[in-house]
Formats: sequence, C-alpha cells, structure tokens
Amino acid sequence: LSAGRLRSLDELPVKTPDGGREQMYYSNENDDFILWADVDSAMNTRLYEASRLNDGTWHEPVMVDFGDDRSNHDDYPCMMSDGSTLYIASQGEGSIGGYDIFCSNRDSQTHEYMSPLNVGMPYNSPYNDFMLAIDEENGIGWWATDRHTRSGDSDQSTVTIYVFIPNDVRVNRHIDDPDIVSYAKMTDYKMTWEEDADYSEILQTISEIDVDHKVVAAEFEFPISSEVVYRNYDDFKTHEGTELMRDYLAKTEALNDLTEELSKLRKSYHSNPSAAVVAEIKSVKAQMQSLMSEIKEIRNNIYKAEKSTR
Repeated sequence: LSAGRLRSLDELPVKTPDGGREQMYYSNENDDFILWADVDSAMNTRLYEASRLNDGTWHEPVMVDFGDDRSNHDDYPCMMSDGSTLYIASQGEGSIGGYDIFCSNRDSQTHEYMSPLNVGMPYNSPYNDFMLAIDEENGIGWWATDRHTRSGDSDQSTVTIYVFIPNDVRVNRHIDDPDIVSYAKMTDYKMTWEEDADYSEILQTISEIDVDHKVVAAEFEFPISSEVVYRNYDDFKTHEGTELMRDYLAKTEALNDLTEELSKLRKSYHSNPSAAVVAEIKSVKAQMQSLMSEIKEIRNNIYKAEKSTR
C-alpha cells in the first residue's frame, strides 16, 4: 500500500497487554506511526496507536479515542496516505450487522479522531465486512467480507476479497433504480463493470505485486541534513558514524529513563515532601544535564564523520 503496510501482529514493535493477537497491524509509509487492535479491561476490542520517537524508541501506546460513548468492537485499521482518513471494521452501534466498514478522520494538529461513520452499502451488509484498504499508488482498492461464504456448515473463517477501482467522488444510485437491491447486496460483482471496459491492465498490475517483498523497518530517525534522514545503520557511510549512532541511541534511551524517573520523583515529592526526595531530584537533574551535553557532542561528531564522505 502506498499509504503504508499491513503486517503480522507478531512483528509489532511495542508490547501489547495480552501479548499480541493473531491479527495484523497498520504501519505508515515512514514506519513511525502504527495502529492495531487489542482488548481493553472490559474485554472489548479497541484500537491503539503509537508513534516512533526520533531516537528510534516508541512512545507508550494509547487507546484511540473516537470522542463518543461507543461500546463497539473496533478492528482492522488502515489509514490513507494523508495521515487523516482512517478505515476500520466495527461491530456494534451503527453497524448493519456483524462487522461493518467505518470511516473516521484524524486531526493533523490535535491528533484527535472524529466519530466514525458507516460507509454504507455495498461495502457493508448484515454479515461481516472486515477490511477496506486502498493502494493509492496503483489505484486499487481491497475489501474483505464473508457475506457470500456463510451457508450451512461452511467454514466460517472463509472470506471473499473483492478488488475495486476507487472513485474520487461517491456515486449514489437512485432509490427507484430497479437494480439497487442487487447493487447493495453485491449479488453479482460483474454488474458493477463498465460496459466494454478493459480491466486487463489493472489485473496485470495486481499480478505483478511482489507479496514476498520484505520492507526493512526503520530502527531510528536521524536527520543528517535538510534533505537526508538516516533510518537504519546501513544508511551510514562510515564505521565511526555507525558506532557513534549506537552510543547516541544508548545515551538517549538513558536520558529518557532519567526523565521518567524525574517525573516520578516530582510526583512523590508532591504527595510526600522530604529532603531525601529533593536530593534525589537534584542528582537526577545533574545526570540529565551531563547526558544532554554528551548527546549533543555525539550528534555533532556523527555529522562530522558522515560529512567527511561527501
């Protein structure tokens, strides 16, 4: 997907409350923002998100808040390349039946989400409609549902994956259209084809997609210049730069730990003031100051080492 990637949850770079579910997670194109589903304390399936910091570590995961009192089960997130449009599968309030596809928007400034809206038929049905993902680079949409696989004692884990060409503008059919029910149910997907249309090119594009292509996840994010950002050790041109980066990340992680420790000490002092806590706070702040000076020096040395190769 040009908007990012869908990966197995066992590759998730952060810890999940239940150790990870056998599902997938979404990672954006820069590998610095992820979304996935997990159960909350009430055993409801919720979406969680996390962002990668510049030192390569991940921010503590937070539950996605859609700003409403929904008690839905949310799953299968996929965000568009705009970093705002989010498609999810949700079961509960607003659902036609089972899981339905919903769409929400994430504010680029506040990072708050709008209440999800049901995208309607034909994407949704009384059955389970699990996922909608759009490959903007190739102009292809993917949509999974079990509506035509649930009969008798059939395997309930079977789904049908439809491929579609996304429209820039939603096309609504008139209520008097004699075929409106068939379109809504997706009785025959071929009825959606344009007359005399040739889909061979898009089918060829799909056949050429390399499903085994392995994307190397970013290990950190280090701007080496205004145009270049290093994200993996292989990006370094010098051995010196590589070793300095390891030291830089180690000390940055130590600084983060001290920052967290300082926050806890301040809370402790607020609830129970004592000279001992004051002494600890002073000690931690001194260590932080020393580390910040070291980190600054290492960063400058990385620039010098890599600049020597240009």
